[in-house]
Amino acid sequence: MTKEFDLNIRRLQRLFAKYVGVNPKSVIRLYRLQNAAEAMDLGQAQDLAWLSVELGYHDQAHFSKDFKAVIGRSPEQYLSGA
Repeated sequence: MTKEFDLNIRRLQRLFAKYVGVNPKSVIRLYRLQNAAEAMDLGQAQDLAWLSVELGYHDQAHFSKDFKAVIGRSPEQYLSGA
């Protein structure tokens, strides 16, 4: 995309942040965590290690930390309804 519009990647990131209000990395993170919560709600994610890898996290600890920071509960608490 940057070649199509003759923009470097950093310029594109700044424009994204300006018009969306957050950087692209934050939007991707929120999208992944929303997908995680939806999978848990639908009963499709009983194995959190598998889910974290499926969503692109390198390890379950990083996934759990992000999930708790955004959702307010750990994935285990979310799954149990606590």
